[in-house]
Amino acid sequence: MEKTKGSGNKQESQGVIDLRQELIDLYAGEQMLAFFEFTLERPENEALSGLCRIAQPRPHRSALRYLSLIFLVDTPDSATRLVVQKSLARLEGSALKTAVPGMTDSAIISSLHSSTENYIAQTDLLLESAVNQAFITTQLIPAIAGLAQLHLTHVEWWEESRSLAAPPADTSSPSSSLLATVRDWFRRNTERG
Repeated sequence: MEKTKGSGNKQESQGVIDLRQELIDLYAGEQMLAFFEFTLERPENEALSGLCRIAQPRPHRSALRYLSLIFLVDTPDSATRLVVQKSLARLEGSALKTAVPGMTDSAIISSLHSSTENYIAQTDLLLESAVNQAFITTQLIPAIAGLAQLHLTHVEWWEESRSLAAPPADTSSPSSSLLATVRDWFRRNTERG
């Protein structure tokens, strides 16, 4: 049995959050611009894989000019989670604002989910003017990668006319991580058309 919270998020009566539905709800009010895949190197350990979604408010939904970034990283244990938190914390404060001309402010990176399996965080970047692909490519993504020490492996641009296909009914399997599920969903939708 599901109950609905005031924010529209669905939660089972036992307190288990449906992450897939949470992400879909977040995406509903925003227009996706791009996503990029990255790795986060760890000395003497295997690199961590992640994904960052870049979106802006849909036309006529907000008077603010902002970009919303959602980071998703597989974190197999609490030590890994701490590595990701420290990496993304480098984007807080004035560091990103100083590195990206035209940015007026940024919200603190806030964790959207607390689990040892994955780390999901969001930040919003307030901007002086509208954004374009050149701004994201030449200023924003390099600044994020440099400050958080991320190694980009793939950037995918979203077409404005594209609409998201519904995710498959069963998006998880015992061997599939949330990151792999979301990455595959994004890729399927960018290949359509």
